[in-house]
Amino acid sequence: MASIKDVDTSSLLYEFSRQFPTGVSTFACCPVCSASARGGNFCRDCIAAELRRRGATDISIDLAKQGLIAKQQASLSYESAVEEIRRQIAEQEAA
Repeated sequence: MASIKDVDTSSLLYEFSRQFPTGVSTFACCPVCSASARGGNFCRDCIAAELRRRGATDISIDLAKQGLIAKQQASLSYESAVEEIRRQIAEQEAA
């Protein structure tokens, strides 16, 4: 695997977003710090540190994290609503 410093910014941002999955995912050790990272790639903290090194501000990185967490929560909310709709329809059909 390439050094985190050799990865282009677009790829780092993509990998950062992947660290906030909206479904079932596999995790392994980050090659930089051995923390948990989706797919065994770089972890969110190492990616954030590299983005900071390249000039991103803490505020921008935190906003990105908040948006990704909101996306995770929206996905869970949607899945719960779908399950409730299925339950309601099944209940109506059984009546």
